[in-house]
Amino acid sequence: MLIRLVFVMLWGVLGVACAATPSTDTDTADWPRVSKVIDGDTVVLDTEETVRLIGINTPERGQPFYEEARDFVASLVLHEPVRLENDVDAFDQYGRRLAYLFLADGTFVNLEIVRQGFAQVYTVPPNVAYEAELRAAEQEAREYRRGLWQPSDEHITVRIVDLNADAPGNDNQNVNGEWVELENNGSQPINLQGFRLSDESNNEYILPAYTLAPGDHVRIYSGQGAMQNGALYWGSRDPIWNNSGDVAYLRTPQGELVDIFVYEP
Repeated sequence: MLIRLVFVMLWGVLGVACAATPSTDTDTADWPRVSKVIDGDTVVLDTEETVRLIGINTPERGQPFYEEARDFVASLVLHEPVRLENDVDAFDQYGRRLAYLFLADGTFVNLEIVRQGFAQVYTVPPNVAYEAELRAAEQEAREYRRGLWQPSDEHITVRIVDLNADAPGNDNQNVNGEWVELENNGSQPINLQGFRLSDESNNEYILPAYTLAPGDHVRIYSGQGAMQNGALYWGSRDPIWNNSGDVAYLRTPQGELVDIFVYEP
């Protein structure tokens, strides 16, 4: 009787477990397939529709990790059937379809790209359905130093110490009212040439030759101006930093992470 009771209990537990396991026998006959990978966050379907993946931003052509991100996404989705899930906005300003992608085995493509360190989270309201999940995946990638989050092997002592995102008055009329401040907190001078400063939406400024002495600061203004002691200029005609919150990333010329500064109003 005891043996029979144990068998019945085990069978019940296995039955529940099996019932809770998602089926992998998904009918994908009507799903579109990915025919081309443009970059790490944009693909083309066999329906000729271009899809921009929601909630993520991968490196652009010419930036470090561009090819790695593109190749990873290709290995994941190229020629595979995909299920598209919409958020609030169906299309972006360029006419691309906005979507979350899922594979037949349930893999959440947008999240997997972030989790493997090939994308930064970049959410634009009102399309924020999976923001919490994507940010958790980015945190995991950072902790395990995957992809974009690989730190520099060198001991680089430059840090982002301040960010003024909200310029006085009208941001569009006072672009240089925005600035990011760097400090050399080490004991040796550092030439900043080639270092990369970017925001959450992947706007990037490549620093010119500029030697930052120990203990010195330099401000990088968003607008235009002539380089001088303590001041560099991004050269943008438009504001860079988001007043409602943004993230500044400082990377080596090779794209290795040096510092992160999170701005919250």
